[in-house]
Amino acid sequence: MRTPHPYSVPSYEFRMLLEAQRKRLPAAEVGADAIDEALRRIQQGHYGICIRCTREIDRGRLKAAPTTQTCRRCGGEAG
Repeated sequence: MRTPHPYSVPSYEFRMLLEAQRKRLPAAEVGADAIDEALRRIQQGHYGICIRCTREIDRGRLKAAPTTQTCRRCGGEAG
């Protein structure tokens, strides 16, 4: 069995950030869907894992964009 990624159970800080963002967005906005998806990934234990390559997503990337589902490499960003 694979060891869970340390961010698959995100810190209280990450969860509160996601919840705060969700409360600021009207439900009809696309951003709300991304937040709901991030919260679902938390519940399933997949948060912090790239959906394309299954590598760990850098903590700095998650902190800057908590709803991201891809690592920098798969997301096309340099660095």
